[in-house]
Amino acid sequence: MKSRFLSFVTAFFILFPGATSATTIKTETPVLNPQTTEGLWAYYYDENVNYISMGQYVEEGDPYSDAEFQGYVSSDNGPWRKYDTDSWGSSFYSDDDAPTVHIFQTYIIPSEDRTVYFRASGDDGVSIFIDDSLVLGGTYWTGPVTSSNFDLETGTPYKLAYIGSNCGSDQFAWNFKMYYEDGTWAGRISEAPGITMNAAPVPIPGTVWLLGSSLLGLVAIRSRYQKKISY
Repeated sequence: MKSRFLSFVTAFFILFPGATSATTIKTETPVLNPQTTEGLWAYYYDENVNYISMGQYVEEGDPYSDAEFQGYVSSDNGPWRKYDTDSWGSSFYSDDDAPTVHIFQTYIIPSEDRTVYFRASGDDGVSIFIDDSLVLGGTYWTGPVTSSNFDLETGTPYKLAYIGSNCGSDQFAWNFKMYYEDGTWAGRISEAPGITMNAAPVPIPGTVWLLGSSLLGLVAIRSRYQKKISY
């Protein structure tokens, strides 16, 4: 009974990580346990960082994984439109003390093969990671930056992380978009045609099959073990 209770507690904290210090995005308040994480970003916050300085952005190898989970946000309420003549994109905005790093992470799954480009801008630094690999990086001084083409395969989940750094003592504002190769769409990731977005990791079919097979194997072993005990 005790081991079963401990397993439940462990599973609960894996599915619903706690926030150690609540941080409010100016345009929206992070939600810890939404009914669904579809269309949302998991938000992580790292304060008093020493690996970012003025004119820098987060790169591979930086300890940004130390950021603390704050909750889930939509990213669709930022004020970036007044700075950009294109569609809104996904936008974040708040007042903040520097130096800080803000990570917005989600998973995207395309319903068909697509070639995409990412574009980002903001102060002071912006980065985009796909499956923990840097695909775009730039700073406020370099202006908007665009990634090279990235191929998405049908039904494959990709972990997408947008990371903004603030090195000043004023408010921060970041924006990023995703373009299809033919230029037919650019805007919020949550509204992208042919893309499913979910802040919670979605297992691929092979993983589901493997997990199911493992569970069936455990059931079979337990059944054989109980038969031996009965003798």
